[in-house]
Amino acid sequence: MKKTLVLIAVLLFAFSVSFADDAEKAEAKEDAKAETKMEKKEPKELKLADLELQETASGVEYYDVVEGTGKVCKIGDKVECHYTLWITDENGERGEKIQSSKDPNPQTGKSSTFLCTLGQGLIQGWSDGMSGMKEGGTRLLRIPPAIGTKQLGPRFPQDKDIIFEIDFVTYIEK
Repeated sequence: MKKTLVLIAVLLFAFSVSFADDAEKAEAKEDAKAETKMEKKEPKELKLADLELQETASGVEYYDVVEGTGKVCKIGDKVECHYTLWITDENGERGEKIQSSKDPNPQTGKSSTFLCTLGQGLIQGWSDGMSGMKEGGTRLLRIPPAIGTKQLGPRFPQDKDIIFEIDFVTYIEK
């Protein structure tokens, strides 16, 4: 009987120590996640000059702020996304914000995503820059005037790059 009580006491002690270790590990993991989130900058805080931009064949420069984990989009795919558009300032960074799907609609008070088909009805730079992006990702694009502002028309400065921040929300099945 004494041996059984001692065995139960030892098992209870080992079990409680194990739970304490698991709780400490879980807490440490949560602390590490919180620190990582604090270190990550929001896309609007990133300066393009500080980033290692990649370039498409058409001259669009891009940077994946968040690499998605879903399906990769290509020209001809229908996608749902959020976007924000800026004209570059004198330093080639985001200057004046032109529009954003994240801004509330004056009539509804809500933002709404943008549905589009890559390569159809978009400026070439958007389609080229978003092609290859993974669903769930966020990408910054710097689009040169020839495939950006010149396609937007005369109300935009024709000699300026445009910057897009695109959040690829979901792929739309055909």
